[in-house]
Amino acid sequence: MGEKITMDGEKAPYKIMARDDRYVILCRPFNLKRTYTYSIVDLEEKVRGPCNYVFGPLVDFNTEDGAKENLAMLRSGKQEVSRRRSKDLSDREIALLSSTGPT
Repeated sequence: MGEKITMDGEKAPYKIMARDDRYVILCRPFNLKRTYTYSIVDLEEKVRGPCNYVFGPLVDFNTEDGAKENLAMLRSGKQEVSRRRSKDLSDREIALLSSTGPT
């Protein structure tokens, strides 16, 4: 954990907070509002985006424990990547995220 990855079309890198064979949880600070921005990557569906909860995640993504808890919810099907707000991953992003390997 802790590797930094820059996604296509974005200047600031994301930090890998948690991952498994299918999902990668990315997070970065959003200093203007003293909060953070996160993205969930689904390597199987080849998309990334926020969670599907209308009012945001139930648990913060910006801590190691919170990211692991969100990863567990993704695995169990209690949470998923928002279909409406997701973006397709580029081939470069897929290769970059796949090469960092599961932990």
